[in-house]
Amino acid sequence: PVTIHTWLERFNKQKPHSFEKATAPVDADNWISHMEKIFDVMGCEDAFKTRLDVYKFEGNALAWWKAYKQAKGGDAWLITVTWVDFKKLFFLQFFP
Repeated sequence: PVTIHTWLERFNKQKPHSFEKATAPVDADNWISHMEKIFDVMGCEDAFKTRLDVYKFEGNALAWWKAYKQAKGGDAWLITVTWVDFKKLFFLQFFP
C-alpha cells in the first residue's frame, strides 16, 4: 500500500504553492484549483488529499488549521475528513 510519505514525495515534485491567507476570495478558489490539478495528475487517493493540502499551509492558514484540528480531536479526527469536507471548511474560512 502507498503511504503518506510516498504521496508527499510525489506531491512535492509537482511544486505545489503554499497558502497563508486569501487577500481576495478568488485567491482561495485559485489555490484549491491548483491543488486539485496536482491531485488529478498524481492520481492521488482521496484519503491523502487533506493531509497533503494542509502541509502547504503557512502563517495564518496554519494557525487556523492547527486550532481547528485540535478543537475537533486532533489526528484521530483528521483521518476522517474527506476532501469534500475539507474544501467546505476551507472555503468557509477563506472564501466567505
